[in-house]
Amino acid sequence: MAEMINIISSLFHRIGRDDIVIKYRVIKILKEILPENINSKIEVKGFTNGKLRLKSSHSLWASEIRTNKSAIIKTLNEKLGREIIKDISIR
Repeated sequence: MAEMINIISSLFHRIGRDDIVIKYRVIKILKEILPENINSKIEVKGFTNGKLRLKSSHSLWASEIRTNKSAIIKTLNEKLGREIIKDISIR
């Protein structure tokens, strides 16, 4: 499975769509780091130029993400292995 992911990542990199691979990895990491009650209410909408876009099903969960944005960015970047996420927007 890891080999298949590496092949797919390589293909997306060649066509200049690293954002798709990053989005997939971020979704996986968020499932690890966010509590289930928040994670199930958050959707990753996209990633462009260092900005991660999220959508929340309720303003309470969006507020929770905004409150912890710095810590979430730090943890994501640590798990991604370099500074990729520079900001998070959530609506």
